[in-house]
Formats: sequence, C-alpha cells, structure tokens
Amino acid sequence: MNQKTLRNAIIAKSDNIGTHLGLIDTLLALDKCTKKQDILLISENAAQAWRLISQRGEICATGDVLSVAAGCALAIRDGNAICLVGDGELQYGSVWECALFANARRLPIIAIVNRNGIQLDGQTENIMPLEPLEAKWRAFGWSVMECDGHSQRDIIESIEEARQKNGPVAIITHTIPGKDIPFIENSEKWHKKLTDAQKEIARAYINNG
Repeated sequence: MNQKTLRNAIIAKSDNIGTHLGLIDTLLALDKCTKKQDILLISENAAQAWRLISQRGEICATGDVLSVAAGCALAIRDGNAICLVGDGELQYGSVWECALFANARRLPIIAIVNRNGIQLDGQTENIMPLEPLEAKWRAFGWSVMECDGHSQRDIIESIEEARQKNGPVAIITHTIPGKDIPFIENSEKWHKKLTDAQKEIARAYINNG
C-alpha cells in the first residue's frame, strides 16, 4: 500500500506525500468502522491517499473540515459526523471557533486529529506550537483520547468508545509521516510538491522494491 500510494502521488504530482504514507492505517480503520448513518469528512490534505482506499465520504478544503462537520452534526439524527483533520490545520482560527460551537451544542462530532508533528515548512512545534494539545481540546469542552495512528485496532476501539460520549470527541492519533520509507520519514521535504530529483528517487525506490 505504501508503494502504491507513492506511485499514485508521483503520477498526480500531489502534495503532502509524507502525510499520505503516514495515514494509511488511520484511513483503513476509518473505512472499516464508519457506519451508514455516519457522515464522513476528509481534509483535502489526505484526499489522495483516501481515494485509493474508498470512494465514501466528502473531501473538504484545508482548514474547513471541522466547520463542515459541525454543520452536518446539526442535522444528523443518528450516528456521528466523523472528520479527519491534520495537526497543521489546527493553526486556523476557524477550527477553534468551531470547537467552541460544537461544545456549546454538544454536537456528535468525532474529530480524528492526525498528530504527525509536521507541516509545509517544518515541525509544527517550531512554527506554531500546539502542545499541550490534549489540554487545549479539553479546555474547549471536548472529550479527548489519544492512540497509535498506526494501529487499526486502537483507532477502531477509540472511535467505538467515542460514540458513547455525550458531545464532541477529539481522538489524537500519533503518526509518522512517510512511515516505512526511510528517506521520507519525518521529512518536511516530502510534505510538499515533489521536485524532479525527488521523483527520480521515488521511482528508483519503487522499481527496486
């Protein structure tokens, strides 16, 4: 799956290759545990990898996914609005406005927060620190859980537990960008559009794999 994602990313010239590779287990878990009555929303930062796995759900613009989830949750009668948001997106003010609103209305939102610690220009903690992230969500009135974003079982169990909560829940999933490909892991250089040199490296990796 990692090689397939990488190959498709090269063809499509997508951004955020490291993020895509790190999200595979999270996305597979979401595909397995999302119910018919749920509304599933994926940030466009993860869209390329998600569409390799499933055609379900809606793709939302970067920074907008939580707001869209809140709108959907207002109308939902059964199930949850489940959304995937990147940690870099938490720098958008609209995310926290929505977090306040979701708490005030006790909306049935389950936000999967992809905590890979990386964004376009470097590490999140060097650009706009997010920690203590769990405490921030709790301060906004959300229930919070944390799990291994590379363990499908942990993610599915966390989502099932979140369904039992009253009000919005943030599940912080810790992932490694570029997981399983050494020259991509934890590198912001692969968190943007690929250069011609990177494409050649990636092709060589695929051909030798």
